[in-house]
Amino acid sequence: MRGRRVLLAAGAAAGLAAGGWVAVTRLPAALRVAVEGTRQEEFRAPPPRVEEIQARVRAALPAVGLEAADLVEEFPTGRTDTRGTWEVWTSRWRLAAGEDAPVTGQRLASLVAAASSDLDTYVVESGSGVTEVRVYGGSRLAARLALEPTLPEWPAVGPGDPPLLAMVLDAVDHDPHASNRLLGDLQPLAVALSPYSPFTLRMARDAVTGHKEVLARVEPDTTPGEALEAVPYATGVLLATPPRGEPDAEAAALREQDIYVVDAVPEGLPAAWIRALKDAGVPRIRAVRLPPADPGEALRAFRARAAREGTGVLVVDVGDPSAQPALDSLAEARLHGFRPAFVAEVARASDPGSTARP
Repeated sequence: MRGRRVLLAAGAAAGLAAGGWVAVTRLPAALRVAVEGTRQEEFRAPPPRVEEIQARVRAALPAVGLEAADLVEEFPTGRTDTRGTWEVWTSRWRLAAGEDAPVTGQRLASLVAAASSDLDTYVVESGSGVTEVRVYGGSRLAARLALEPTLPEWPAVGPGDPPLLAMVLDAVDHDPHASNRLLGDLQPLAVALSPYSPFTLRMARDAVTGHKEVLARVEPDTTPGEALEAVPYATGVLLATPPRGEPDAEAAALREQDIYVVDAVPEGLPAAWIRALKDAGVPRIRAVRLPPADPGEALRAFRARAAREGTGVLVVDVGDPSAQPALDSLAEARLHGFRPAFVAEVARASDPGSTARP
């Protein structure tokens, strides 16, 4: 009898061990089936190869009026990710006179997206009037096309209030001889002075005497408040790089003094600063800085943008060769339906509640 009990106990132990093994190895799968049912994973086709995407983009070009004669340049750009290396088709196109780059870019992106639902297309507009079309297959950039408009010297200005053109001469205190010559211009001008420069106090006084507007240039190691304390007569600040300081506190101080901000940061201000200025009600004017290469084309793009938006602020270094052509352009503005203006006038136009003064 005792032997039988021993056998039964051994059998029970073996059964428990077997059940434990089944629980460990089979139960997770069984629970998954119970929770998820018999649903199978949705099949996702791999994104097309970049060569196929590029061929589809090329096939769509004639439909938007782009031909081989419009191609300025093209070259491959190497890219690498965890899956390997590929080449992006990068190209630059010159549109026919009268063709609108953003409209053409949107049409091309729509055609490519409609022909291939597995592609992502993006249209990006730059401040110089160039529109970029970027085509992705999955996470891979396959094609990047820059569409450059053919701009007239001066755009046609419609009826109504004339667009305002304002100009800021930057680094005025760095070259007093060139500055004295340019400050003799009778047009509305703004001058940007750096804090703590040996010539800042004298140049600020001369600028105000010559009926010019004074801006405090915020250097990388200063806050807007510090720059304003060091530059007398300043009614605005010029930002060429993201400034130091706490955005909300600095923006509140600028608002108390009725100071506006000229944003000439190439990539634009950080989001925290933009949000703080907006919340405080400080006018922020996005400015255009002429590039060293082809300033004539950049001037045409600037005038076209100002005609479209109603205002435009141009920033140019006083010692740059493009300073004189930019001043000449400002002198011709009235002949073409524009009005030279102080930056404070542009600030008031962008923020009717602003009390900014030249």
